Amino acid sequence: MVNFELAEKEIVLSYKSYFNQIFKLMIPIALQNLLLTSLNLIDTVMVGQLGDVAIAGCGIANQIYFLLNLFVFGVTSATAIFTSQFWGASDIENIKKTTAAGIKFVIIFVFFFETISFLFPSFLISLFTKDKMVISTGSMYLKIVSFSFLPMSISFIFSYVLRTMHFVKISLLASIIGIGLNTILNYFLIFGFLFIPAMGVKGAAIATIIARIVELSTLLFFIYLKNLPCAVRLKHFFINEKGFLGKFIKITLPVILNEMLWSLGVTIYTVIYARISTPAVAASNIALTIERFAFVFFIGLANASAVLIGNYIGKKEYKVANDLAKKGLLFSLILGVVIGLIIYLLTPYILILFKVSTEVKQIVKGMMLIYCFILTFRAENVLLIVGIFRSGGDTTFSLVVDAGSVWFCGIPLGLFAAFILKLPVPLVFLAISSEEILKITLSLIRFFKKKWIHHLI
Repeated sequence: MVNFELAEKEIVLSYKSYFNQIFKLMIPIALQNLLLTSLNLIDTVMVGQLGDVAIAGCGIANQIYFLLNLFVFGVTSATAIFTSQFWGASDIENIKKTTAAGIKFVIIFVFFFETISFLFPSFLISLFTKDKMVISTGSMYLKIVSFSFLPMSISFIFSYVLRTMHFVKISLLASIIGIGLNTILNYFLIFGFLFIPAMGVKGAAIATIIARIVELSTLLFFIYLKNLPCAVRLKHFFINEKGFLGKFIKITLPVILNEMLWSLGVTIYTVIYARISTPAVAASNIALTIERFAFVFFIGLANASAVLIGNYIGKKEYKVANDLAKKGLLFSLILGVVIGLIIYLLTPYILILFKVSTEVKQIVKGMMLIYCFILTFRAENVLLIVGIFRSGGDTTFSLVVDAGSVWFCGIPLGLFAAFILKLPVPLVFLAISSEEILKITLSLIRFFKKKWIHHLI
């Protein structure tokens, strides 16, 4: 941890300077997240046209994909923490070494996931279901789509590193090309077009592979054409500095554990709703869909803040980093209130899109009313944990407060509210969401004590 008070003279950013910097990063990142969320929805709708077995099989296969993403995201986040600080310090050579280190770690994880997904797809799918038709469909999809794991993972690394150096338009362009191609190929290959035969689920997997390869190729084309700082050479993959490697692993492991424990906890939330009733789990899925679209702005703000804060820490301008974080918290608070109000007003109209019972719609309305209240806490928490603490290298505290709040607050209170008190679904949702209040309390204490800033380079 840095000696904060001796670091520099008091420096603060004007709000004009803050918004100029944050919007240049936030808007492209938010758009990229929005495109990814839209693609997931489009994929689900297209595969859903093939019937229940197809969507169940692909859905289960994508759980394996999701698990890989957790590992990749952990490595990618750690890589971005270092490269953002190196970019602030204008240390180009170490940006290359860090990017190469991230790619090496990712290849190790991908090799493991690709091997078991290709050789034992039926076994993996059977862990989730005993339906032979679903196992057959899911294993066929997983075996093929496993070839997209490597280009997807390397694209993740380069996209995040580019963000830390403010080259967000390149990663956005690559995503637009990849997502657009995936959507078009999904239609052609799933349903058939002219001379292309309909391939169903197999076509969806092939479309994913092609789109991921083209997306990575687009990134590499611009990175090496412009000779950007992350344009690694072969020699960078063979540089092994023990001190750096140990520090890299120390930052990476808590992020991976954080994502795994958090996602497992959220899965248990789904189980709680499913055990209450079918309308409860249907309502929670609709509410989650609405939330994903609303939350892209806050993910964009958190990632943009992480880049800028990391840059200033790399420059050793710690008070500027702290001031930027404070302004981000205020902006996030205001944005949370505004978006929460918009969601509340639009919810009745959004529900028209879903062909569900009146009971489900009433549950969703109750859940979204509570969500609009809790949104400000969630927005602050994602900024604190992803945008501030991780950019400052404070990943161990992030792990403790994020995963700890889910497992020691959200899950126990959710179980108590659902099965002991037998409360209505919206109140069960409120009990689960109480984790956000615990999380923000602990996080703000940490933030104002200024123990989160670590100069890692």
